[in-house]
Amino acid sequence: MKTMPSLNTHPQMRVLVVDRDEISLTLLQGYLKEKEVDAVIEHDRNQVFERDDLDGFDLLLLDLSTMSSPIKYVVDLKSRFSSIPYIVLMAKEGDEKAALRAGANGLLEKPISKQDLFVLLEQVGDFADLVRSLGDPENQYPYHKGIISNMAMNELFLSSLDRTTRYTEDCSLLVFSLKNAEQIAEDYGPEIEEQASQWMSNHVIRLRRQSDLMARTGQNQYMILIQRPLFKEEPLEAARRFVTGFLRHPGADIPEFEGQKITLDVNVRVLELPGARKAFEETVVKPNS
Repeated sequence: MKTMPSLNTHPQMRVLVVDRDEISLTLLQGYLKEKEVDAVIEHDRNQVFERDDLDGFDLLLLDLSTMSSPIKYVVDLKSRFSSIPYIVLMAKEGDEKAALRAGANGLLEKPISKQDLFVLLEQVGDFADLVRSLGDPENQYPYHKGIISNMAMNELFLSSLDRTTRYTEDCSLLVFSLKNAEQIAEDYGPEIEEQASQWMSNHVIRLRRQSDLMARTGQNQYMILIQRPLFKEEPLEAARRFVTGFLRHPGADIPEFEGQKITLDVNVRVLELPGARKAFEETVVKPNS
């Protein structure tokens, strides 16, 4: 059973909804209002192409169920964006793989469930964070010990994103974040924060496979791209391997402040492309309590 994410995880989101079903729209607008999302409604799907503000939307929800094949519509719509759009098809009876082959990031079944919608909005926020961190030319860090540049990881990410929709290939991102980095910087200073981030990096490098493609994608974030896994559970097994490795490490080299080891909250997530669906998440606290 899915866990309901907390409200306002990603505030100030803007959504374009293309649908003629007034009952569905009323329900959807109520849910989006509860989430404090700015929703814009278009009843005519062809009018979407007349808009000059498409890049301002975080999510497009489209009911294209009356079309025999939505592929051309979605491809043409994507071409109107200068950014990477997040498109979800809506249908009473739909096929997730067919939605992906059409170029969408996912499918939302009608009648729309509040729980499913809130999970989707959280995924959209995670996806937007990924696109921002990977696509920012100023978000570059030194690369060493097999860590590739953020720019190189962005190219691989975009290629994988295309292949997951075009060929419905499996691809996942293994994301490592220092959750309490801001608190560490506030309590102990930026130098200790960097040492803590370096500790996480060193142990991700120690535990990763030689073939893993890894990049530093943020001040306190690292990412491994898992393309075309040999079996469905491979990304989850990889995440569990890292969690176990962190837990078993004695922590003798954890940064200290005034003779006391600081607490590190290392978050491990698996995000499945193309929708950034969270397939795994666990936070390891070091030193072990």
